[in-house]
Amino acid sequence: MHFFYLDESGDTGANLEDAQQPIFVLGGVNLRDEGWNTTYAALSDVITGYFGGTLPTGFELHGCELLSPNGEGPFAGHPIDRRLQLV
Repeated sequence: MHFFYLDESGDTGANLEDAQQPIFVLGGVNLRDEGWNTTYAALSDVITGYFGGTLPTGFELHGCELLSPNGEGPFAGHPIDRRLQLV
């Protein structure tokens, strides 16, 4: 069995001619069920370690927040060099 996760970025609806959203990206991850626990534990350790052992309440990893010039959301004010290390 495999787990699939797909997510999109750059589109907020059916208006395909919106000049403010010229790019649409669809990304995904495919994991074997046998590898899920190992992958999840490793990813959780990396992200929890970044935040000093405690994830912010309601944390979700969003690339736009992580990679914005000054950081946004849970990454607001974090130095870009440190955020790039997480990437």
